[in-house]
Amino acid sequence: MINRLGYRRRVDSNPVLPFSVLMALLSGGVAEAAVPSLKVVSPPVRTSGLPSVSADASRVAYVTNVVRKHGEQQRDQIFLWEDDAARRSLMSRNGGGKQAAGNSLFPALGGDGSVVVFTSDATDIDPACAVPGVRNIFRQDVLARETPPLCLSVPATAAAADGDSLYPAVSADGRVVSWASAASNLVKGDSNGLPDVFVRGVDGVIRLVSIASSGEQGNGLSSLSSLNGDGSRIVFMSEATNLVADDSNGVSDIFLRDLASGETTRISKSSTGEQANGPSYGPVFSAGGRYVGFVSSASNLVAGDSNGKRDIFLRDLETGIAERVSIRTDGGQADGDSDYASVTADGRCVAFQSKATNLVPDDGNGEEDVFVHDRQTRKTLRISMTGKGKEARGAGFFPVISADGSAVVFTSDAPGLTPNADGKDDPDVYVRRLASGWCR
Repeated sequence: MINRLGYRRRVDSNPVLPFSVLMALLSGGVAEAAVPSLKVVSPPVRTSGLPSVSADASRVAYVTNVVRKHGEQQRDQIFLWEDDAARRSLMSRNGGGKQAAGNSLFPALGGDGSVVVFTSDATDIDPACAVPGVRNIFRQDVLARETPPLCLSVPATAAAADGDSLYPAVSADGRVVSWASAASNLVKGDSNGLPDVFVRGVDGVIRLVSIASSGEQGNGLSSLSSLNGDGSRIVFMSEATNLVADDSNGVSDIFLRDLASGETTRISKSSTGEQANGPSYGPVFSAGGRYVGFVSSASNLVAGDSNGKRDIFLRDLETGIAERVSIRTDGGQADGDSDYASVTADGRCVAFQSKATNLVPDDGNGEEDVFVHDRQTRKTLRISMTGKGKEARGAGFFPVISADGSAVVFTSDAPGLTPNADGKDDPDVYVRRLASGWCR
């Protein structure tokens, strides 16, 4: 189920929390540079969050709760914000072009912004996925937005999936989609009785990918995946101990599977190959395919990790070097947990959320904030501030940085971040354009 961190999310029989409940749970160096432009993306007087951004930050997909007319049930829906057109469009549509009669969550936007994938339990989007109580993965072509989304989590040999499918990811080119599912009938021979990670390619075939190089199925839960730019490789989180040899740490790890070669390797290890002594979560692939970001409680991935907190790490797949990036500009350690990594295409910048109070000077709001670390300049900047550069009176979370490094999109429950925000503590989605010299 979903927890407040937004990344340690199990795919099991427990119900997924309504989006509004998730948001309610979340609300709970050197001098900083001048804060660049800030714009609110989501509409006022609604709870919004879980954003995804296109490569150039011109489009943002997000979840918002919609109050239906005449006392009908409130639903979580997927919308797309387009900066150049100054419009918001419904993506979780039914066949009649109306809001889907179910809750839709976890939008993922392709790099060029032409494809949105999401999870929904609605039964009126695609007749192929109309089993009540089962969550499926849907794909919406933005250019054909008048056509309802297509259901992707359809078994080849059964009428419908027999378990929930959640947490989709999409390649930068929008052609390959991955997700986690508790269904046992998406592919033949899925007999481990555990949530697994699947990929659907351009051929429309669903493949089980949370497996060892030998093809052996994982003996532990697998979830939360991310694809490289062309969808040829995937990273995912798994509690399985049999995906690679000598996995004896007994905690969740990050794995990479090459879909062409069929090789599975472990990513969450030190530069010298030592396995992590703490759990790792939330993998994210750079669109360029060289870097993998993730969250870990391990203290042995890099030298000098003594803060006892969850940190953000970046692994260079070419050099094998693991680097901690949730740090201050002077290289000092964070004094609080950091979560929810997002990486630019070239791996230069990593955005994340943190409870730390010492990543930048004058952090006195006592809230989780959004930061970006520039690996080229070694500077760390706080993103979740007001449009005038003042400290926010609320939390910032769910950051995603655009692939080109031009902007960071995030959610905040702080009132008054921009003049046109609703002024209440309901979470809203914002996009902050980064100043020249940051991340590009």
